[in-house]
Amino acid sequence: MRACLKTHMHERHRLGSSKADSGYYTYWRDLLTTKITDPKLSNAFWKDGRVNHAERRTVMKYRLGVLSNNKLTQWLGYSVTPKCSVCPGDDSALHILSGCQHPTISKMITERHSKAGRLVAQAIAKGEYGANIVFTAIGSADKLAADAVTLPEEATNRTFPAWLLESLSEDSQTSCTRPDLILVTPSTTCPPAHDNATIPALIPARNRDIHLVEIKYCEETHGPRGSSSLSMPRHNTPN
Repeated sequence: MRACLKTHMHERHRLGSSKADSGYYTYWRDLLTTKITDPKLSNAFWKDGRVNHAERRTVMKYRLGVLSNNKLTQWLGYSVTPKCSVCPGDDSALHILSGCQHPTISKMITERHSKAGRLVAQAIAKGEYGANIVFTAIGSADKLAADAVTLPEEATNRTFPAWLLESLSEDSQTSCTRPDLILVTPSTTCPPAHDNATIPALIPARNRDIHLVEIKYCEETHGPRGSSSLSMPRHNTPN
């Protein structure tokens, strides 16, 4: 009976000897059933000429759970420890991509995040919301210039505009948790009295919609590790 059932399931669903209670099985099943991922965007790397064959192979190894790491090799009997070889953390595929605390690798992870932020900022800057960008935290001014990210003259980088959070001290504005970008637009529910009040700094506080743009990679998508010390009156996303 079991053999017949296994043959039937393999012919219908290609499960074979797969364990249906494993983490990776659950991840793939959820992707198919919840539709939270855009298939075209998720698989665009196959047709992107900037991605070479070795990089595509690494992506697929990660997706399938066979990217070599000490946690996996210990389980297979080839390593004596699950610890990362270059930092004190536990090794894993996710640790390699976004969790390693080795100074050089940590900087690479931060720069990858900032690079994605600059691509997003560049796209927004070219659209109808470009003039509404008031703050960025996606790398130095030199890196913004190198990636041809053109922002409004009034926009600040790494330090909140004083007019946006007047209740915060100067020290708090530079040390508190910050999103990657902030946009300020006229409120859709409580618009300014004058149609020409569209310059972010001139929109009265009660008539503003504040949009936070936060980019998440890998481990970051599991949710915040701590509560943010910064509270915004609104958190909307432009269409």
